[in-house]
Amino acid sequence: MGERDEVSWQCPDFEAPDATKLGFLKRCISQGIAWQQENCNTSDMQRAMDILAGKTGGKTSSKWAKFTTGDLKRGVLEIVETLSDIRPYWGYSTDNKAFLGEANMMSKVAKAIYLESFVDRAIKDALQFAAVSGAGFIYPFYSRSMFGAGEGEFVFMAL
Repeated sequence: MGERDEVSWQCPDFEAPDATKLGFLKRCISQGIAWQQENCNTSDMQRAMDILAGKTGGKTSSKWAKFTTGDLKRGVLEIVETLSDIRPYWGYSTDNKAFLGEANMMSKVAKAIYLESFVDRAIKDALQFAAVSGAGFIYPFYSRSMFGAGEGEFVFMAL
């Protein structure tokens, strides 16, 4: 039991009873809801969305002028674009000839992930979520078509 408590963040085994799997899912959902309630203030999120929509003026400034500059929106968008503009690197190398095959394999995998899975777009989406909510995540997984019998691909989903 003590060993299982150390890895309680992991999904239960496939052969585990349904009650154990359902309990795990309920616990994950309740932890996610609690985290969202503690960390995502709705007024802050609304203010962040207003800024990204170009509404940066406050109540006081709207008495004198009806225009906004959009400087803050531009700054946020430039930061998101800069951070999501990743430079691909698929030139892994090694001085040890025993690991030359592994270095070549890593170079091919990095090239395939960049060229086929649009990871840079997922990073941009996650950064946009982070700009509004303060937290943006990427969920990487391997997906197969045709109910697991078809071709596989790396997928990076922004959360």
